[in-house]
Amino acid sequence: MTKMSAMLLKSVLALSTITMCLTQDMSVCTSQNYRNLPTSMQNEHMCMVLERVHLDISDEKTHRDIQLNSIIRKLSRLENRVSRGFSRLAWNSKSRGTRMRGFPALRDVNIARDCNELQMGGVTLSGVYPLKLSNRNVVNVWCDMDTDSGGWTLIQRRLSGDVNFTRNWDDYMFGFGNVNSEYWLGLDNMYYLTRDTNYSLRIDMWDWLEVHKYAVYDYFRVGQESESFPLSIKGFNGTAGDSLSYHNGMKFSAMDKDNDDWWTSCSRKDRSGWWFKACHYSSLNGLYYRHGENNITPDGVVNGVIWYHFNMDRTYSLQKVEMKIKPRAAILEVKAKKALQERFEDSSKNKLPEAHMVPAIEDTL
Repeated sequence: MTKMSAMLLKSVLALSTITMCLTQDMSVCTSQNYRNLPTSMQNEHMCMVLERVHLDISDEKTHRDIQLNSIIRKLSRLENRVSRGFSRLAWNSKSRGTRMRGFPALRDVNIARDCNELQMGGVTLSGVYPLKLSNRNVVNVWCDMDTDSGGWTLIQRRLSGDVNFTRNWDDYMFGFGNVNSEYWLGLDNMYYLTRDTNYSLRIDMWDWLEVHKYAVYDYFRVGQESESFPLSIKGFNGTAGDSLSYHNGMKFSAMDKDNDDWWTSCSRKDRSGWWFKACHYSSLNGLYYRHGENNITPDGVVNGVIWYHFNMDRTYSLQKVEMKIKPRAAILEVKAKKALQERFEDSSKNKLPEAHMVPAIEDTL
């Protein structure tokens, strides 16, 4: 037998011994089977190396099997959901039930640029609808068809604290959350929404006593990514006070991208993203504190869903917030129609003769 053949035989015998020991959950190098090998075939270093290799291979196989089984289960669930979805579509196509008035089927709704355009097309119920942006992307948004004549596109909403707003730059750029509850539409989407049309911004706010106030800005625009999505607003009116003009012109900041004017990061202090300056009068993406309590840390840092001028309190965290936009032209059109209607009603009242001025029929005979 050649020297090479002897070494190969030693390796085969050692590997078979290791395999047998590992299947019995034993340490290879201390097993009796290994000690019974001829002294010339006992190499402790080789034993440890082969044992480690075998264990690594076994672990990798187990990990891959778990991943494969998980993928198979997910594909199975997806297949079932798709099958149920097709079944419902088939059933709906056969049924001829009466549709709810003002809530057209999705196939009857044209892909609009914003919720105001949907309203002009006949949609009258608030809900989730798809919009097609100027960059051809389609996004789902909540359309508010009830507040102040309707047609408002929600770009942010806080309701319950179920969605985490402590996010990095990419999340704030692309958007996150649940459109049916709490969400942030995304800075990139806001840019393409406001790029070619003049929009007004309305912010509705509620405190923990259900007191409602609002702030409206005649002009609202978000800049492009290369400029770090700067905020442009002007023309305030409303009942909540102006806590946003302080931030006008500021770039957006997030946990991992500091664009504010403070000596350190406002985003890390508030654990949220916003158009921080040094630092804020408003921070509507801040940490959500139930009942607005305990939002002051032991070292004196104040954070939360803040709108200072709501009650002139920097430490008060709001319960609910909705940021929504609507074309400025549509708002002016509604105001013009209301003014014209009021003028017509006043004119009609002035032209009506008073009762004592109208002669009785008997007096004219």
